[in-house]
Amino acid sequence: MVSWITIDDGDVVREILPELIGQLVKLYSGQEFEQQEVNSYYMVGYVFIHPFFKTATRTTTELSRKSGEKVLGEIFTILHAKSRSPDTRTREGICLMMCDVM
Repeated sequence: MVSWITIDDGDVVREILPELIGQLVKLYSGQEFEQQEVNSYYMVGYVFIHPFFKTATRTTTELSRKSGEKVLGEIFTILHAKSRSPDTRTREGICLMMCDVM
């Protein structure tokens, strides 16, 4: 289940940002849906994409667009810290998220 909420207060966004980024990286890296069947994927070109990836992309895009410069520096700081993870899937999720932020 995916829940959408609207947060207009920049201080609230900054407060939840580390956890939010962590959850988004998990969605990008595929760690949250690793055991699900291929039936839940949809095909874009020749690549199978899970719906959770689409959710992560939409959330990241909205976060970047609405928060702008106020939060972008903090997003990159958190992603930089997480990029030192020994897990290759986590690093892959970070790269995908950075592409969407840019």
